[in-house]
Order: sequence, then structure tokens, then C-alpha cells
Amino acid sequence: MCPVCRARFRGARECSRCGADLTVVMTLAASAWHMRRAARQAVQAGDVARARQLAARAQEICSMPAGRRLAALGEWLGFAQANRLADQHENQNGGDHRYQAGGDEHRLE
Repeated sequence: MCPVCRARFRGARECSRCGADLTVVMTLAASAWHMRRAARQAVQAGDVARARQLAARAQEICSMPAGRRLAALGEWLGFAQANRLADQHENQNGGDHRYQAGGDEHRLE
């Protein structure tokens, strides 16, 4: 979208409606696209933390529905991964429901 007149972006360096230079807009959109692609690759590689970071940065640069979906997927995968790690920790500690936060140990009842 043209930041000057809000005309729909058509992939040209100059807005077809008002003639504004859209080079910066195109560069940012391309950068966000590359970050989203890298985030998808990180998901496939199992690097959820990196995927979440890249998806969030891409959304900051150029918010898109696909980016929101990718960020939501990263959040869900991060939550699932945290639960899996908590379950593994619980199994290793004989069901002891303790966790550490800020250097203090807490017990879950």
C-alpha cells in the first residue's frame, strides 16, 4: 500500500496513483518476505525459538495475514515444546513439580 495515498501496492517502484517513490516500501516488504521464508525453514528444522524471532521481526517490518499465522504457529509450537520439556523434566525427577524462576525454586501444588 502506498504510504502517501493508500493506493494498493502493484509491485512498481512508483505509485500508479500519486507517483510516490515506493523503493523503500518494496525493500521492506522483500526483507519481511525473506524473514518469513527463513522462519518457515526454522520451523521445519525444529528451531522454534528462531522461527518465532524471525516471524516477529517480519511482522514488525511489514504486517501481513500470513505473518500473523506464522507468528501464531510459532507461539503454539513454543508452548508445545515448553510442555514437552516440562513433562520430560517431571519424568526425570519422579513427578516432582518444581520449577525455577528468577533464581528461586517454586513448588507447584
